[in-house]
Amino acid sequence: MASNVMMQSSMYSETPHPIVRSKSYDFKRRVTCVTRTERPVKYYFTDFGISCRLPENVTDPRETPIMGGDRSVPEHQRPIGPQNPYRTDVYCLGNLFRTQFLQKYSGLEFLNELVGDMVKDDPQARPTITEACLRFKIDVRKTKAGRLRSRIVPQGEHAVAGFFRACRHIIRTAKFVATGRPALPSPESAVRRQPAPRGSKPPTSTSKTTDPTTSESTPPKSAASKKRTTATTAPTPTTASKSASAPEPNKTR
Repeated sequence: MASNVMMQSSMYSETPHPIVRSKSYDFKRRVTCVTRTERPVKYYFTDFGISCRLPENVTDPRETPIMGGDRSVPEHQRPIGPQNPYRTDVYCLGNLFRTQFLQKYSGLEFLNELVGDMVKDDPQARPTITEACLRFKIDVRKTKAGRLRSRIVPQGEHAVAGFFRACRHIIRTAKFVATGRPALPSPESAVRRQPAPRGSKPPTSTSKTTDPTTSESTPPKSAASKKRTTATTAPTPTTASKSASAPEPNKTR
């Protein structure tokens, strides 16, 4: 399941190399990296090869279980007939949090109850994805800011390495608090401006006029078109044999 999650590269100075992340994509420059607190990232789920599209108005659909990337799904261990695939998605997401975060790091204990409910053996006992998102927001609000800003410690971390990382974390956290940066910023609250490629020139402004009704650039009229416009809009003299409402044919070229 973890291999089907991709991360936005907003925390890097530019798109890194897929293998050596300290180098640029073309392997010519060194890439710097900051924390997710400074530049929040978005995560994307991939590999929908065996998925199916369901109507939005059906809240409790039933589909025959299909073995996916996560082989630990309880309803896939034994044939029990068609199941609600949304409940299976909730389990896969909860199991991702459990195996990749809760079992590898300490400092995320406030998520234990929610994740435990998401990975229950009974699909009907699991929360819906809407309920899970709501409970996550409630758990974050109930957790103290100091806990949310605390360092996530890997399991089995060496004491010496942990000491230096903790010192660096304290200094960095003090800067975040002083600048008013939230403990858990969302990607929408900190949109990063993409750096311009090296050697590129900044865009120059043009003198084209813009039509406010269409927001499209209007090219300047040529001399010939101005002449035709003037000739068309010029008033024509009226005579006794012609009606005043009948315009004189345009003979100007």
